[in-house]
Amino acid sequence: MTTAEPDELYTLRNLFWIGAFQEAINEASSSNRLSSNLVAEKEEFVYRCYLGLGQYHVILSEIKEGPSTSINLRAIKLLAQYLSNPTTKDVALLQIQEWLSDPMASSNSTLQLISAIIYVYDDNLKEAITAIHQPSNMEQHGLLVQLYLRMDRLDLATKQVKTMKSIDDDHVLTTLANAWVNVTTGGTKVQEAAYAFDELIDKYGGSSLLLNGFAVAKMHSGNYEEAETHLQEALTKAPSDPDSLANLITVSQYLSREPAVIGRYLAQLKAKAPGHQLVKSLETFEGAFDRVCNSITAK
Repeated sequence: MTTAEPDELYTLRNLFWIGAFQEAINEASSSNRLSSNLVAEKEEFVYRCYLGLGQYHVILSEIKEGPSTSINLRAIKLLAQYLSNPTTKDVALLQIQEWLSDPMASSNSTLQLISAIIYVYDDNLKEAITAIHQPSNMEQHGLLVQLYLRMDRLDLATKQVKTMKSIDDDHVLTTLANAWVNVTTGGTKVQEAAYAFDELIDKYGGSSLLLNGFAVAKMHSGNYEEAETHLQEALTKAPSDPDSLANLITVSQYLSREPAVIGRYLAQLKAKAPGHQLVKSLETFEGAFDRVCNSITAK
């Protein structure tokens, strides 16, 4: 009977998936004796951590262009270029379309994942789903769950979670995906989601992503003050995190916080993530309000 080799990147991957990006980078720095395929995978995760931290300059300066650079790293660099300069969107979309049309490159799971993420930023959920419609790993399964939830297809998201459970019920991404679905389902499922986020926080520490998930579950349960506490802690983990700011704006409204406090959060959100869905929704509402006011004034 043979003993399975230990997964030397297990901790690194899990830290990345829960959004503990700096901790994942620190973990990677201590992983020195790895086989060549794991070295390449570690490098990808490290650069994706820098994406998560918004430190695009590190990626842009370190990943070189040319045929000797893997398409995985080139895809990560393309995403960094897009996020650092949204005016390059058309260039990024053309490049991924070219790569995905190449039979040799199109089966690359990292390319598929990064392509889907770029399409998400372009608000093209249909193409994002197409890029990963035959998921080959748990990350792609997990992203499909998020995409289905954004499309208000709870039925498809629930089905996808069921598939993830059949593959690995204990996987951290299965736990996260199931928690997202439970929050959306509502009712008694919200408490199950809160338990899941709480257990992950106990196990891995309170990353901004986990604390936001926990806070959203608490908001759905009507525990707004507790949600606010978790969100404020999330900001100490990742200052100016867009989701933390957006959720704080929401919970502050429920708690009737001072308008100046809410305005401060909103100003930070607009500066950090002008394309955030909450900012877009508010701009649409404000534009409609101004048009109504102008039409009344003109009469």
